[in-house]
Amino acid sequence: MVWDRFNNALVRPGLAWACEDLRFAVVNDYPDVFSTVGIVDVVGPIPNDCLAFVSDFPADLKDQITNALVAHIATPEGFAIWSNKKFYQWSGMSLVQDSDFDLMRAVLGLPVPQR
Repeated sequence: MVWDRFNNALVRPGLAWACEDLRFAVVNDYPDVFSTVGIVDVVGPIPNDCLAFVSDFPADLKDQITNALVAHIATPEGFAIWSNKKFYQWSGMSLVQDSDFDLMRAVLGLPVPQR
């Protein structure tokens, strides 16, 4: 588990992460990628991706969409789709808060909101 210095707590279990070597995603197209591209640094945890909605998007519809996707990836059929190496390589989805992106803001040199 990783300490989240911005929220003074352990990173939530739903955001726990494993290091992924992205060279595996292109090795078929670039067979020499492991000998020509090295790893400079590893940062994290950073949420992989998110569903973002405009501020006036209907809350009930947002909840329906979000809950449906979280439920879908939890099924064997959904997991087979979402975890596919040619798709997202996700093993699950969880609800996040804006504060979960504070480490990303810091890495990018953006201000971290005071809460």
